[in-house]
Parts: sequence; C-alpha cells; structure tokens
Amino acid sequence: MLHAPPDREIQTGMPTGALHRAPLRRKPKDQKLCARDDPLTVRWRLPNGGDVPGPRLPATASRWNASCLGGFMVMRAFLPAFLLAVLTGTASALLPSPAAANTLSSLVMPGELVSAHAKYERQCQKCHDQPAQTVSNASCLACHKEQAADIEAGTGFHGRLKNMEERKCKDCHGEHKGRRFDIMGLDKETFDHRNTDFLLKGEHLKVECARCHGSGNKYRDASHQCSVCHKDDEPHEGRLGDKCTDCHSEAGWRELKFDHAKTRFPLTASHKDVACGNCHPDRRFKETARNCYACHGINDIHAGHMGRQCDKCHETTKWTRPKFDHRRDTSFPLTGKHDKVSCESCHKADPFRDKPATACVSCHEKDDEHEGRRGRRCDDCHTPLGWAKTTFDHAQTRFPLRNSHASVTCGSCHKGAMFEDKLSLNCVSCHEKNDPHKNQEGDACEKCHTDRGWRVGVAFSHDLTRFPLTGLHTITPCAECHLGASFQDAETQCVSCHRKDDPHGEALGRNCERCHTPNGWRLWNFDHGKETGFPLEGKHERLVCTGCHKRPAAADGPIALSADCHGCHAKDEPHRGAYGRECGRCHTPQGFNQLKQRLR
Repeated sequence: MLHAPPDREIQTGMPTGALHRAPLRRKPKDQKLCARDDPLTVRWRLPNGGDVPGPRLPATASRWNASCLGGFMVMRAFLPAFLLAVLTGTASALLPSPAAANTLSSLVMPGELVSAHAKYERQCQKCHDQPAQTVSNASCLACHKEQAADIEAGTGFHGRLKNMEERKCKDCHGEHKGRRFDIMGLDKETFDHRNTDFLLKGEHLKVECARCHGSGNKYRDASHQCSVCHKDDEPHEGRLGDKCTDCHSEAGWRELKFDHAKTRFPLTASHKDVACGNCHPDRRFKETARNCYACHGINDIHAGHMGRQCDKCHETTKWTRPKFDHRRDTSFPLTGKHDKVSCESCHKADPFRDKPATACVSCHEKDDEHEGRRGRRCDDCHTPLGWAKTTFDHAQTRFPLRNSHASVTCGSCHKGAMFEDKLSLNCVSCHEKNDPHKNQEGDACEKCHTDRGWRVGVAFSHDLTRFPLTGLHTITPCAECHLGASFQDAETQCVSCHRKDDPHGEALGRNCERCHTPNGWRLWNFDHGKETGFPLEGKHERLVCTGCHKRPAAADGPIALSADCHGCHAKDEPHRGAYGRECGRCHTPQGFNQLKQRLR
C-alpha cells in the first residue's frame, strides 16, 4: 500500500485513483477538488516489511481527481502503467516471481473482496483477463456453474430473468467493497419471487424469507419439499408421505384439493358429507377399512342377519333407498304403492329370510271391501297404483264408460253389493231424480244429450220441430221462449213472445212475419206495391203506416182501407168535392202542386 508519514497517510489500491485519509486544512472550494495544499512524498510498503520510494504527489489532486465521491478518474489512465513500470523491477529484486505478481495485484486492487471471494484476493486473473479490464459474464459463470446451467435451461432465478443475454453480472453484483458487502443485493421488498422455480401463493406470501432460506445456505438450495418446513406442524406424522400438495394447497391447511375419488374408496352421495374423523380417527388415513360394517355395524337394523356387505342392497345415497331391485332380484316386483311400503310391512319375522306369500289377499284380506265375494285375486281388477286405479275395463261391458261417465265413482251407479247387482242401461234409471223435463221428453236422454255433459253438444235440432230457428232466433236462449222445463208447449205465434215489444200495438195484426223477418225488426220483407194494389210513391213513400191505417187490423184477416185519394185527403181537399173523389186525375203523389196538366 502507499505509505506516508503518520500525520499524512495515503492508502491506494483502486485502479481508478487513490483513497486518501489525510487531515484536510480546509474544505474544497467546489465539490470537484480534494483540498490538499502541500505536496506529499509517498513510499510503498512491501509485504516483507520493507518499503521503497514512491511518487511525489502534487499539492492538489485536481489533475487526477474528478470528484471526491467518484475517485481519481485521471489516475485510472496512468496509475496501473506507472505502477507496472516503477514497481516491477523493484518488487522482482526483493521477492520471488509469484510473490511479485501477488504484490502487484494487491497494489492495484480497488478494495477488499467480499468474504466469499476472499480466497481469490491475490488472484486477479481468476476474474480479470488483465487487471484494468471489466469482468465479463463468462468469467463469473465459469465459477458459478449452477447459475450458468439455469440460464442455459431457462430455469431458476437467473434463467427466468427477462433479457438475460443483455444483462451484466456486475450490474447487480458489485465487488471490491469490503468483506461484509452484500454482494447478493437482494431486497425482500422488491424481490419478485415469481422469477424463481417456487411461486409464492396463498399463505406462503406471508412467510418471512428466513423461514425457508436459513442462515448460511444458498437461496437456491431452499427445498421445495413441504415436509422440510412443515415437519413440526404436520399432523399426520409422516404416515401420508412428504408430498403435502397431494391434498393441500397454499391457501391453507383446511383448503383441500385431495380427491377421494382417486383412492380405493371414492366418496359418493351421503359419504361426501361425513366428517373425515368419523372414518379416520386420530387422523390416521392409511389402512382404513373399506367394509361397510366397520363403520355401520353399530347401527345395523338387521343385526347381522344380512351379512357385513351392506352395499349388496344399499346405496350411499340413503339407507332407505336400497339398490336392491325387488323386480330384478325377486319374483314380486314392487311397483306403484308397493314401492313406498316399508319392508317390515310384508317381511314380518326374520326380515328378508322368510319369504312372504305373493297373493294379494295375504296382506289385504282385512281391507277387502268385497269381503271375498270377488275372489282372492285383487289384481284381476286393481293395480298397485291404488285401489281406485283398476284394470277392470268397463268398455268390455254392455255400457262403456265415456267422457263424464268415466269420472263417476263406481258407487254412484253400483249400490249395495258392489258389481253383483246388474244395472239398467236406461239413462233415467240413474238420472230420473235430476231430469228437468220431468219425463215429458221420455226416458231416452241420449236422443238429445251426450255423455260429455247435459249442456255440452246437445244433439236436439230445432229444425226438426214445427218452429225452425233462423236469424236472431238461433242465438236466443231457450228459456226466452220455453218458460218451463217442458219444451213441447211453447207457442209458435210471434205475438206470444213479442207482444210487449210490438210497436204497432197489434194494429197491424198478430202475424208479424207478414212484414218482418227473424233477421231483425228493421229488415222488411213487406212490399206495399206487391202486397197491395196501392204502391207507395212520392210523398206517400215517406208516410208512417198509421198515417193511413187508423184502425187495428183483424187478428188474422186483411187490412181494409179505401184506395181512393178522398179517403185520406177529404179534410184538406180545397175543391170541396167539385172535381170528384179522384184527385189523381190532376195531381200526382209528388205533391198537390205537381199537376198533370195546366188548366186554362
């Protein structure tokens, strides 16, 4: 190192200049100069304890120091060459050749190496091809083979960094800054663990770095094996192996991804809702019995009579929904209501071993309402869907049940000893009490009515009566004309229904159809010109009927009325009969002022 008197010691070693520790008489006038005022003679102290004269440094460092903080940049250019020229001969004379080389390396080294590289402190060539050159990535990776392999494979922290081929090792890993310098340069606040082979997720994001990366170990050597970190809090005590990730996730111990379906005992239906501890006591998950009886023997209602393999009959869905198929596995298929009957209802003594009789009456004798009169084969008429659902087909009898009859209960027609008393096929035998015609229309209801309903699709045709319905009569309710339940005594004369709404007050007789039609009162079929000898023309056409017809007509006779003009115009005739009663000889129906000829 460079040596000066004790009060003015300078210590060099950086290729970029000299690090000096000397009393400063005053601060720099600007931040670019080191404020030295006097020249200083430097001596080189050698490793064997001797020293040799060194260069005489100027009073100010301005010619070789760019700034106090940046080091002596001018010295970067000439110091190594100067040292090589001055010291090579001197050191070679005092020391053997290898020692001379090491001494030279020490003299030009800018600072101590970190502790990990300390053994190479006198072997600059390990990293530097020449002392003054920058260290290349190849030099670093020649020693750090694990990182080199990661970069080549694209794995690990260095292999996952973006644009790795453009990066320089020295950009992140500084050197020559002392034994304790943190050459790794890792900051837990900014370090992105996603660039490693172990992505932090879930609860791992909250764990301190030191929990996994122990002191004295390389960061890359941290194990990915769960059991290395979780050995103390692993409740299975190693019985399930060391791959916790087979069942658990980073979200937490209780967030399981374990798939029981991949085991020898897949969980289905009700088994899915059972707590693990019910089958795996004390958290023992291996060698768990798969036999149903191991868990369900304590509540076996068969008391072992049916063996220990519950799954022969039952499913995991529910005890009461066995997979035992009564139709497939027995000679008595359970259908309809039978499917809902409890097993014990038929299997009395030793369940399922004593086979009950299959005849219906063996179970239903007490509730047979026929009291045995219809035999012991209930299924001749009934089905398992229910007593009311029978197989008996009424269509095979003389009275097929259709429409409304199909929904009538058997007891409505069959009284007393059911089905044994033969019934009449005549409608009135059942409907006599509710016959609104009181038998006036006879006892064959089907002549007019159908079995769809009394008022639905009535087959009666009014066209076959003495009074066919036409026009507005077709939409008139029956009760408008037929006032009682009897339909035969209804009047056919118009006035029998229309007396109240006859605007003529029967003045024109009782036969409305002489002038009107069933299509409406205002739709006339009476033609005064055709029906009488007095066509209505001119002023006559606009007269109301009663203007001429003063007296009521006979009930069914013709309407008598004089056809000469004087019969109506005697009161307003100005000639007072001087020209006779035939006004039409001079006047026209257009008006009295309209004359046929002018009188002179």
